[in-house]
Amino acid sequence: MWSQVKLIKCRRFVAYSFTMMTPFSLSHCSLPFSHPSFFDNMARRKNEPAVRPCPCQSGLALHLCCAPRIDGEDPAQDAEALMRSRYTAYALGEAGYLLQTWHASTRPATLDLDEGGVARWIGLKVLHHIVTGTDSAMVEFIARYRHGGRAHRLHERSRFIREDGRWFYIDGEIDPPQP
Repeated sequence: MWSQVKLIKCRRFVAYSFTMMTPFSLSHCSLPFSHPSFFDNMARRKNEPAVRPCPCQSGLALHLCCAPRIDGEDPAQDAEALMRSRYTAYALGEAGYLLQTWHASTRPATLDLDEGGVARWIGLKVLHHIVTGTDSAMVEFIARYRHGGRAHRLHERSRFIREDGRWFYIDGEIDPPQP
């Protein structure tokens, strides 16, 4: 019979420690608790559930979908993946990631996500992902959000470019004409 059961939760891992007589020790765990950003990320997102659906609505958990991109662990493999991770970054308030993935030719000097009040992002629907060249693509989407107690939608056709193997957001056309 176990005398103690402890649950350690963070954004990516749930670890259970079952011990007979000794308290839980991180040294007995094989999870990567030694990674420098582990405790920073855990503290920053301490109120998140252990398994949280990704805001981009891919159907995957956040830790399997956009979080590795936002944390810089796994670059986007295509323009749609970058667009989804950027939507998630907006939903999580990760302005640093948005600036990092914005192409230098169009990137603003700063980005204040609280400007004009906080928006709550509530849905994403990808309409089209079109490869327009070997290192360019277009993604059309509709993002829904709440602001000031009202629901809004953003319909955008975004352009992306790949440089040195990494995708970047260039710009977008709001409410594009339909063909």
